[in-house]
Amino acid sequence: MRHFLKALSFVVSLLPATLCAAEIQGKVIRVLDGDTIEVKTLPAKIVVYEVPIRVRLINIDAPEKKQPFGRWSTNQLKTLLAGQSVTVSYTQTDRYGRIIG
Repeated sequence: MRHFLKALSFVVSLLPATLCAAEIQGKVIRVLDGDTIEVKTLPAKIVVYEVPIRVRLINIDAPEKKQPFGRWSTNQLKTLLAGQSVTVSYTQTDRYGRIIG
């Protein structure tokens, strides 16, 4: 799983910046499941949200919490991202209002 996420990060970094309409910089404050995180934006940015922003990781299809390996998937993402500073590039939101990035 760890190697997959590293490879995915590398491939995504190769995409041209022009494909991304917006960016959010912040800190991961919560991992909801294996493909969704909450990010608190940095105060120095123009757009500051008081409510954490939910981000659905693009091209990641992780099991839900109650499915087999759901808890394992969530814990692996926590190990990688919990408390980390991130930059999320996105162009759209999903039907639940989460940023897809």
